[in-house]
Amino acid sequence: LNSEIESFLAFSSVEEFDLFDCNDNYIFDRAVKQLGVLADNEMFSLEPAYIFGGEIKIENLSKVDCQIHLMILRELSSPNIIGF
Repeated sequence: LNSEIESFLAFSSVEEFDLFDCNDNYIFDRAVKQLGVLADNEMFSLEPAYIFGGEIKIENLSKVDCQIHLMILRELSSPNIIGF
C-alpha cells in the first residue's frame, strides 16, 4: 500500500467502515465468525447484491474475489460513493 492509504487506515476504526444489518447491529465481526477471515483478494458480498434489493443480513453474505465482484457490480450499476 502507498503511504497515503496506510495513514488513512491507521487512523480509522473498523466501525467507520462497518454496516448495520436490518436489526441495527454491526455486521462485520459476525461475518468473520460465520464465514472466516478474508484473504487479501476477498471481500464480503451481499447475495442478492444491495443494488438489486438485497438486504443487509448475515445470512445474505458470502466471500467473493474482490476484483471479479467489483467488475461485475460496475457493469451493472454506476458507483455510488457513500460518505463516512
